Amino acid sequence: MSNLQELLTLKEFCSILKISQETAHDWIRRYRDLPAFKLGRLWRFNKDELSEWIDRQKQRSDKNFRPKEIL
Repeated sequence: MSNLQELLTLKEFCSILKISQETAHDWIRRYRDLPAFKLGRLWRFNKDELSEWIDRQKQRSDKNFRPKEIL
């Protein structure tokens, strides 16, 4: 049984998150914890680790969210 995990291409990553490839490259440089790596010249993303990374981003966002008071 192989221990390989499902990998996403840059195009698939962008499609899932609905972002441009330019934004994806910016995120790769900016977010050191983004589960991305180069396989040869091509970027790959571990699908399971990406799901966990998205969950962490949601948690950070929720902690920083402060609704405006309704007047």
